[in-house]
Amino acid sequence: LAIGALLGAASGWLISRRSAAVIAQQKVFTCSSVEAFLMVLAVALLAFGLGSKDDSGRDLIPMGFSPGSLFQPELLVIVTGTFFAAVADRGVLHDVEGILGGVWHVLPIIGIGLFFRLVGVFAATLLTLRSRGRGCDTVMQDALFCFLSTLPRA
Repeated sequence: LAIGALLGAASGWLISRRSAAVIAQQKVFTCSSVEAFLMVLAVALLAFGLGSKDDSGRDLIPMGFSPGSLFQPELLVIVTGTFFAAVADRGVLHDVEGILGGVWHVLPIIGIGLFFRLVGVFAATLLTLRSRGRGCDTVMQDALFCFLSTLPRA
């Protein structure tokens, strides 16, 4: 929790003061809302990555005294976001929330895609009954199993 609090508080403080960053009398950042949102997203991805596994399946940062990762990725992201919100200037926080609100417009597109995926899986299950040696009484269970197995896990 302390690492998440540190990441969130540091990012909230730094992102709110990014307009002061100057190199050779040139501003480093544009101070736009999207820029702040992308910075917060980068910090959240870093927090999530701290609890991940490497390519061989080993924890990136092992606990050491017990099996498992030192960090739980989802919890670390939640704590990071909470401390970012507590420390960031209200204007920056409002800008980030506004951009994040616009991201939710993709949900209807995702819903439509999932609906048509379900229709396609149901049609494929129905059309392959004879070749799979199954009866009509199992179409719904087979289709739902196949559909659910295509969904990414959270």
